[in-house]
Amino acid sequence: MLRVIEVANKFGVSKVTIYKKIDKLSELKPFIVKKQKITYIKSEGIEIIKNDLAKFKDDNTKSVLNNKWNDDINNLQNYYNFLESQKNIKLNQIKNKNIQIENIKYLIKLNKRRLELLKKRYGN
Repeated sequence: MLRVIEVANKFGVSKVTIYKKIDKLSELKPFIVKKQKITYIKSEGIEIIKNDLAKFKDDNTKSVLNNKWNDDINNLQNYYNFLESQKNIKLNQIKNKNIQIENIKYLIKLNKRRLELLKKRYGN
């Protein structure tokens, strides 16, 4: 037999949680002993509490993990969309740069012709 505080410490929960389990779980009643205003729980009752806490923790843990995974997936999707938009911006910048390079090549070629014409005209 363990006191409520000892059971709480054993499972890493508060005394209040154990008292709530005592009130909630009807199958636990035969395993509860009160002596001098101290509540004791027999080993069979401790097993019932352990199983109930494990069930709760599993459901709670799954819920928390599912929420976290959904948040992570949404964050990754948002990041992917951001990177896609950045990629498109960079591709447009590269396209514009290539157009500018072609224009500069054309201007250089045009200016070479003009320079040759000027050299011919002024005999240099």
